[in-house]
Amino acid sequence: MKNTTGQILSMAYEKLRAKKINSALLDAELLLSFVLKKPRAHILAHLEIKPTEKQIEKFNALIKQRVKNMPVAYLTKEKYFYGRKFFVDERVLVPRPETEIIIDELKANNYDL
Repeated sequence: MKNTTGQILSMAYEKLRAKKINSALLDAELLLSFVLKKPRAHILAHLEIKPTEKQIEKFNALIKQRVKNMPVAYLTKEKYFYGRKFFVDERVLVPRPETEIIIDELKANNYDL
């Protein structure tokens, strides 16, 4: 029997939460969105969808890596920063939201970026 997206998300959330990952639910949603190639909102609105076995295997492999504290951005190879999508991997630091605030402050104070 195939699992629904709701069941898969719930199991992944529990695995991540057990490892004290603060963003467990968000991370599970982002990774499932990545695997299914659907927006998070679509997935959350359709928790009854049954992914293929291949999709479930890929998702479970990503969750195993996330449990080992691999950042979601490294797993998906992308990170949005200041409204733009960037390619990221282990060779770069993952852009943080706080850096966007610094850029806004610099722009507000007329620093030339």
